[in-house]
Amino acid sequence: MKDKARAIATHFWYPPQLLPLVEVCGAPETAAETIAWTCDRLREAGKEPVIIDREIPGFIGNRIQFAILREAWSLWSSGAASAEAIDAVVRNSIGRRLGVTGPIESADLGGLDTMFRFAQFLQPTLATDAMPPESVGQRSRASDAHVHERASESWPALSSARREELFRWLRHDREGAR
Repeated sequence: MKDKARAIATHFWYPPQLLPLVEVCGAPETAAETIAWTCDRLREAGKEPVIIDREIPGFIGNRIQFAILREAWSLWSSGAASAEAIDAVVRNSIGRRLGVTGPIESADLGGLDTMFRFAQFLQPTLATDAMPPESVGQRSRASDAHVHERASESWPALSSARREELFRWLRHDREGAR
């Protein structure tokens, strides 16, 4: 690249027409003005840029998303609970709360001392496998490639519900901006 001060990465979230987040990361040589200019243009386009201070594989969002997925797959593959039960727990608790407070903010609100002590107890029992469970790999190579028992039957309704919820959030964001 001729002018490394202008090098920047922007990671939009799918579906980008509905989700406002864009992760922004400059290289060590990227000028602060380039980052500021990029964030300004993103805000003008109705996006919410978040600056990542240094490049990391997967940016922030994918890392958190895959940490959750790693634990969910581990619970499922160990027989601790069904895929449906695991998804219901996330949808009806953590998922709702994360729309209001992020994980660090939530820990602060819950009491950092309490959360730290609970983490000391719980974190040693969480999945730390370097690779996904082979039972997921076996399913991924199968013709139907799903973990949920009736995924192929429920997928159209689930896809529609997901799309409607994203549109509901978009309408809420636009109405709140007025």
